[in-house]
Amino acid sequence: MEDPDPNDPTMSINHYEWTTKKKTIFYLVFFILIICFSSIGLASLKITDTNEIDYVMSGNVSSFQISVNDLDRLNSFLHVVSTPYSEENIEIDFEMSYNISVYGNIKDKSDDPDELVSIHSSTHKREIHCEKKGKCSSDMIVNIPFLHYKNYDIFIVATSLAKEEIIGKLKIEVYKENKKFNLFMLFFVYIFQIVAIIYTAYYVYLLRGIPYQALTMEQKISLVYLFSAIISDDPLSPISVISDSTFIRIINIIFSTTFAYIWYGSFYFLFDGYRKLPKYRKEKSFWLHKIIIFGIMWFITILNESIGIAQQMKDVQTEYLDAPGSRFLGVISAIFSVAVIIWGIYLLIRSYIERKEVPNNQKSLFFTYSMCLILFFSFIYLLIAWFAIKDGNGAVMVTGLVVMIHLYVIFYSWATKPTRSMLSEIKGGDIKQFRDVEESSDKIDSGSSSGSGSGSGSGSGSGSGSESGPVSGSGSGSGSNSDPSSEKIQMSSQD
Repeated sequence: MEDPDPNDPTMSINHYEWTTKKKTIFYLVFFILIICFSSIGLASLKITDTNEIDYVMSGNVSSFQISVNDLDRLNSFLHVVSTPYSEENIEIDFEMSYNISVYGNIKDKSDDPDELVSIHSSTHKREIHCEKKGKCSSDMIVNIPFLHYKNYDIFIVATSLAKEEIIGKLKIEVYKENKKFNLFMLFFVYIFQIVAIIYTAYYVYLLRGIPYQALTMEQKISLVYLFSAIISDDPLSPISVISDSTFIRIINIIFSTTFAYIWYGSFYFLFDGYRKLPKYRKEKSFWLHKIIIFGIMWFITILNESIGIAQQMKDVQTEYLDAPGSRFLGVISAIFSVAVIIWGIYLLIRSYIERKEVPNNQKSLFFTYSMCLILFFSFIYLLIAWFAIKDGNGAVMVTGLVVMIHLYVIFYSWATKPTRSMLSEIKGGDIKQFRDVEESSDKIDSGSSSGSGSGSGSGSGSGSGSESGPVSGSGSGSGSNSDPSSEKIQMSSQD
């Protein structure tokens, strides 16, 4: 780890404060929100409405019709899952063939077959594994990610390709999105949308007039956090509710993925940046490779999502791995993810070990570790709640994680906002001195390499002092203002 540079003016600036009051508010708010959103899950606000139907297999064939009515744009998907049940006391693997025909009706429910529009027809085979006389493996046989019709009629012919008649019945589960949950999420998301917009405007207002060179790494990350949070909160959701355009929903997926990778990648900048002096963080060797790595991961994710959506719109029986290229992209994504996670753990452990050597002005190191721990334990708590709630209720997981990530963004920017002393320095015109010193820092570093000197001094006013210590070598001594109570930017003088 590099030694602090006495000629670096950012080392004496009190950019932000992580006070006991902020800690107390932070922990209190997180505790309250965890309780609130766990209660939402326990109140059975389910993500999906499920309808279960059992069909008897006649021989090796079963044909039936499923009607799903009164859908609107608050029901954003429709899934049909098939689960065979074996009557034989043997463990067996075989194939089942599903012939699916999907029809839609944009009007109210009508018995007139002429008003039905043929959407899709296909036949797929699925590998089935059955335990001894019991439940077999389940398969999603219909997946409609974007609903363009109000009513759907699905005709299914299920055929067992096993040599013997081992399937006694089929359990069909129809999933559609719960309207109440969707309305709750829209309301919840737009509360954060409004809060993010207001706080972003306030944060930008605080940073007005501050030159880019004077911003810390944490403040720059906070700006990126806030602007990406605004677009991640589905700003186009009202349009997607009014319009059934697939393009709008794909754009929302891109926005959310972008925010997720910005949020995830920022930890790598922080954990690696704490052990480096501000001037080293501006070099390409610090930030370029991180941007390239997370840019590649973002591109692979978007490409994989786009391929999957396009294939699902083409074939309602498509599974994730059926889409061309998904297996290859999945392997590449897995390799990248494992490598990046190992790298992140290494940076986290290294920065924690070297935390005592971090320069004094890096006040948010404790804050970042606190946030990581709280996010981790909150995730574990919500994961336990997910399995503890009957019928796989996922509302607590979805809303809880969204809360944690968005609160991290808001609290992090709140902890790194400029202090009053920094704002008063700006009004006093000291930022101009900061810029002048920063621009000449390279000259100072190059000048110090040609000779060495040591000296101490004291002074006031302009910050320059008189040399009082012995000087060795051919270099010149330097004086500095050592008054610890002053919050002004201290200037290093050079004779």
